[in-house]
Amino acid sequence: MKNQSLREKSDKKPGGQPGHEGKTLEFLDQAGKIVKHSPTFCNCCGNDLDQASNVLLGRRQVVDIPPMKPGSIDWEKQISRD
Repeated sequence: MKNQSLREKSDKKPGGQPGHEGKTLEFLDQAGKIVKHSPTFCNCCGNDLDQASNVLLGRRQVVDIPPMKPGSIDWEKQISRD
């Protein structure tokens, strides 16, 4: 038996609706690490490009969330003895 959705049918298409203002994740001012991808040889003629000047073609940022590390706390119940 397949689960049935409890939502009612809508005439709207899936996805963002016309007139809805979208949200874009902004670039961070200072990235923790910059990785440059520069070609080392020409794809057409095979010439070495190590000494050539490079021009920025595009960039993107990836935000990595570090894995959660489980922590443990020992709670000890003590009693005083006189």
